Amino acid sequence: MPMLEEFSAGYWLAPSMEAVTYNGNRAVVQDDVFVAMAGESGQDPLLTMVAGMTYELHPVRDIPSNVVAIPARGETPVHDGDAVLISKRNGGAVFADE
Repeated sequence: MPMLEEFSAGYWLAPSMEAVTYNGNRAVVQDDVFVAMAGESGQDPLLTMVAGMTYELHPVRDIPSNVVAIPARGETPVHDGDAVLISKRNGGAVFADE
């Protein structure tokens, strides 16, 4: 079953993933999920966008498989349950048809 769905010209949606904030320093996802997303998207490093903020994802072992944990720093716009997007990193191609 695919982890990513088409969302826009620049992003895939990860519908089974849920953003949560935590007191760490890096955006993290379970290591098996990271490998699956990297394989499906062809992207490494993986860049995620949550609540308009972009983060590089890092794999870790001890995290639920449906969670992307985002560092809670200051006035972060991220709220638990926000949608998780994965960047296609296609730069100018996003606006090529406009």
